[in-house]
Amino acid sequence: ALNVPRLFSIDTAEPRAFSLSHIKPSIYFTVGLTELLTKKEVEAVLLHELGHIKQRSSLMTFTNSVIRFISPIANFNLFHNELDQEEKNADAIAYAVQKTDKYIISAKEKISVYYQEKNR
Repeated sequence: ALNVPRLFSIDTAEPRAFSLSHIKPSIYFTVGLTELLTKKEVEAVLLHELGHIKQRSSLMTFTNSVIRFISPIANFNLFHNELDQEEKNADAIAYAVQKTDKYIISAKEKISVYYQEKNR
């Protein structure tokens, strides 16, 4: 059984989301995420984070997410293959619920463009 995660909004313009699954399941998302994305895209991102909670994503994923949250320029993955599979599994939850992958794909594209433009 999946414990219902708590949702927390972070007051920053940076479009970000991450989850914690090991103690009390929680999903954190920023105001910037809700301003940049459509409702369906935000839903896809939250479902993606729920997927991480459902699969109890590793501490490596969390550590990598925190590093990238603090410093978006730090775009490295120490355990690339494992993290990549966890991301695909989390995306699959959004796809299963929404019956399409277009919202999670467009959300990731918008977030990527945001940081590319910001880092110019």
